[in-house]
Amino acid sequence: MTMTQSRGRTSLPTPAELRRQIAHARVELGRIVDMLAAKADAAERPHGRTAAVTAQAARVAGRVRDTAVHVGRLVEDKTPTPVRAHLASARGAAGRSGTTARTRRTAWTGVAGAVAFALLARRSRRARRARLQK
Repeated sequence: MTMTQSRGRTSLPTPAELRRQIAHARVELGRIVDMLAAKADAAERPHGRTAAVTAQAARVAGRVRDTAVHVGRLVEDKTPTPVRAHLASARGAAGRSGTTARTRRTAWTGVAGAVAFALLARRSRRARRARLQK
């Protein structure tokens, strides 16, 4: 608030001055609000784009899944009966193997670790031999 000076004394601003200050403050606040709204809109824009891309990816994945099911049915319909019987038994065996692997997960993890260790040890031995022969 500015005060007017008259004859060395300070007095309160006149109503006209107050109106001018209020109008100026409103203009400034309007500018600030517009800047903040633009900033918020810019911050939200990537989120909207991400949601659109995610939705599009879900639609494409659904179409691919539907196409795969359709092609699988076509192949199954055109496959001769003896081959289908053999595939059914192979599917059953694969299902049993998967069940066995799930129930014996710790054992299979240990076997996988041992195989990985053996392969790495073999690789390092070969590398060491190659360095020694040079």
